[in-house]
Amino acid sequence: MEATTTKRQEMESKIIEICFKDFNPNHIYVAVKELKRSLLNEFFKKIDTEHFIIPSESDIEKLLMENIEWTFDDDKIAAYIKRTFPGWNEDRIDSELSTLEEIYEYEYSKRMVSFIKNAAREIRGIVGPLREDIDKLKEKYLQ
Repeated sequence: MEATTTKRQEMESKIIEICFKDFNPNHIYVAVKELKRSLLNEFFKKIDTEHFIIPSESDIEKLLMENIEWTFDDDKIAAYIKRTFPGWNEDRIDSELSTLEEIYEYEYSKRMVSFIKNAAREIRGIVGPLREDIDKLKEKYLQ
């Protein structure tokens, strides 16, 4: 049992390595930049700043995830499991695949947290001062 556990742990590490081999932070930076551009466009469409609400981090996460590709390849991982444990039946492989996908989701979400927090901070950093400047202009010219 000990040898199987070690082999399984090695497999999990290898799967994470395979999945994140093509993890490209630049792709995420591009998605963040596009999201900021989209939100700023919305902001300027609603120049009356009381009608623009800065999205929450969970909303930002949803918006970002729409533009970031998922890199967990079930077929590639299943083939790797079959090579690593040739005696396993399909049910066992499917079960392991589900477990590995959960591990991948956890690792992926850990990596995404910093990108999401940074995106939220950048958006607040842009919209907040713009909102203040617009309020000053309204005060100066409309009152």
